[in-house]
Amino acid sequence: MQVIVLLLTIPVCSCTLGLYGTTQSIGVIGSLKCKGGPASGVKMELEDAEISQDHIDLYQQNRFGIQSKAAAVTDTDGTFMLTGNAKKWSKSDANMYQYSILNIYHKCNYKGRCYRKNSIYIPKEYVTLGKKALKYYNIGSLELSMIPKGETISCSR
Repeated sequence: MQVIVLLLTIPVCSCTLGLYGTTQSIGVIGSLKCKGGPASGVKMELEDAEISQDHIDLYQQNRFGIQSKAAAVTDTDGTFMLTGNAKKWSKSDANMYQYSILNIYHKCNYKGRCYRKNSIYIPKEYVTLGKKALKYYNIGSLELSMIPKGETISCSR
């Protein structure tokens, strides 16, 4: 009887200790420019949006909660490499909500007290299993002085 009770408690303890679940990783590389020159010291966050493809436009209007995975700033030459990972606990987490977002907070061509916020959606094929990113989504060279569709202003930085 004691053996059966012990065997039944092992899965519960394993789940509590974080032994179950799937760790997924993502990586993003690129460079940022402001009026043609390098945009150094620009703050970025890689976040798990936990939304479906049908709701991406609604995210632009800040209607969905997000969970931060990683943060960084650009180098003096405006380049960056950002990686993050998160544990997914259920099949729906692991398969349905694989959209990550790179949020860029900057003041290029902006004199307000807050920050311009640009969001770039990372395709789900760049989400890999494990703690280290196996593929990197390359955003190329992004000019921040332009105002893209969906840009918002963030005062929380």
